[in-house]
Amino acid sequence: MKKKGFLYATGVFFLLILLGAVSFLKSALATSRANSLVGDDTLQTGELIPTGVRITPTAATGSTFQPLHPDLPGDPSFIVGQAVTTAISPDGKTLLILTSGFNSESAGPTHPRESNEYIFVYDLSGVTPFKQQVLQIPNPFDGLVWNPNGAEFYATGGPNDNVHFFDKGIAGWAESGTPVALGHMQAIALGTITPGAMGIASTADGSRYSASTT
Repeated sequence: MKKKGFLYATGVFFLLILLGAVSFLKSALATSRANSLVGDDTLQTGELIPTGVRITPTAATGSTFQPLHPDLPGDPSFIVGQAVTTAISPDGKTLLILTSGFNSESAGPTHPRESNEYIFVYDLSGVTPFKQQVLQIPNPFDGLVWNPNGAEFYATGGPNDNVHFFDKGIAGWAESGTPVALGHMQAIALGTITPGAMGIASTADGSRYSASTT
């Protein structure tokens, strides 16, 4: 009985030591993380966004925050704003970013080829997202969806009241054919304003698509 009691007491003793060590390690890691943020105002305060809150997109280890350059021949320094929708391919290897807003080159006469919105195509297969292509699209709103087969994606045309189809060929992604007109004569719920194709969704098998309109 004495031997069993000694072994039991010894086991409890070492268990307490182990629990104490785990608690110490957790505390040390938390302190280390906090110290690593000291002096970095961006990580402490974040970026102020229009909703009045702050976000910290680069706080996570390994994260990056990249400007969206559409690589316009007439203005290589032009940076796009209003990224409204993202969509990751079914295999997780490709990221699409759709912009919608006022990304026109307004310095002097407007250039039609430099006054559209954009779909940025990023390769996610590496350590850091890599920009593969930039596709132009006129007047989109926020509709962007992949076909579940990963070989096509679709984007709504906003006030143009249509849907654009994109597929991948030898030279990369490109629009396939002409946009499909939805044929609305007037807005459904908002009186006499211009009708618009807004959101878009797909069924799980890709056999049906639904576009929301104004």
